[in-house]
This record gives sequence, C-alpha cells and structure tokens, in this order.
Amino acid sequence: MKAKKKAKKIKIAKKKALKTTSKNKKIKNKKEKKQLVKKAENTTIDFKTRKPNKEDKAKQKAKAKKIKLQKARALELKKSEKKKDLNTYTEPLKFQLIDKTYRKFGTSEIHGHVTYLTSAGAEIRLENTKIYILPVTKTLNDWYYNYYLKNRSKTTLHGTDVKYLNSTYLDIKRNFDFFGVVEGTYYLVIESDYPEYIAKNKKVYIAKKITVGKYKNIMAVFSKKL
Repeated sequence: MKAKKKAKKIKIAKKKALKTTSKNKKIKNKKEKKQLVKKAENTTIDFKTRKPNKEDKAKQKAKAKKIKLQKARALELKKSEKKKDLNTYTEPLKFQLIDKTYRKFGTSEIHGHVTYLTSAGAEIRLENTKIYILPVTKTLNDWYYNYYLKNRSKTTLHGTDVKYLNSTYLDIKRNFDFFGVVEGTYYLVIESDYPEYIAKNKKVYIAKKITVGKYKNIMAVFSKKL
C-alpha cells in the first residue's frame, strides 16, 4: 500500500515538473522570437551581395530597356536638330527681269501644278507663291547644284542674283501656265513664303530643270514637304 502511494506521488511530481518545463520553454521561445524580430528590424539587406530572383531580373531588364529607348530618342532628336540647323534654308534668290520685252513668239506651252505638304503629309497653301521661268546660266547652275539640291545657304544674307524671262502666280487650284515658250533649256523656280510657325521672313523654293522643244505641251508637277 505504501509503495502504491509513493508511486502516485512520484507520478504527480513528474507531471508538475513537465508543466513547469513546458511553460518555461514557451516563455523562452517568446523571448527568442522577440529578439529575432528586433534583430531583423535593425538589419539592412545588402542588395548588391544578395542573389537576385526572377522578379528582380525582370525589373532590371525593363529598366535597362527603358533607358536604352530614352537614349536612342535623345540621339535621334539631337541628329534631327543638328540637321535642321545646318540644312534648313536654301540660298535665297534675288530675281531680276531680263532687260528686254518678253515676246510670246515661241510655239510651246508649260502647264504646272504645285503642292506643299506639312510634315504629317497634309496639304497646305503658302502665301506669295510666284513661278519664274529662267534661262540656264552658270550662276543658276551653281545655285541649283550646290545650294538648292544640298538644301544649304551661304553665310551672307544677300542672296544670289538671277535673271528671269517671265513670271506668273498660282491660280486658286494651284495651277500655273506659260504660253509662247521658245525651245530651249530652262529652270522653273517656284518661290513662296515659309509659314510663320516654321520660319519668319524665309523663302521656300522648288526648282526643276526642263527642256522645251517646238510645238510642245509640257506638264510639270511639283511638290515639297516642309
């Protein structure tokens, strides 16, 4: 009987000890958890040494692509601005009528149509558009090949003096006509004012070299994108 009571007491003591140990362990675990949280809050992650995951790599790739695109656009803009600065305006012409009456003793005709387009491709009407017919000269050849075709200008503002045989204006449908033209080689030069939003007090030119025979009816179509 005494042995049974003793065994029961030992069993109860073990249970109490186990509960106390478990309770102490929980308390200890809570303390450790708090310490770990505090440590984590005070710890900074070194992203340079940390191995990037898939999400990081995707973000870096997208960022690099965006930067590359921005650089390409900036370079293209710089090139276009440089080109515009260097090659915006053709060397201006100063027209003088040849010192003789233009007689309509030729047998040919020249009919033309002129179209000006914006950078977006829409048609636009320019002010003070005048068409000249000029005989071929060394001065005009120099202007045509070295300035007009290369779209450049001299450093002086004087312009190139040229002489013309006849001139006319565009009608409401943007057409023009020359009658009684003598056979030969000529330049047809169309001069207009640039729109003010592009340039003030600047002229825009369209030029074409044509050969006229006897009894010819020549059709010439001109267009220029501003």
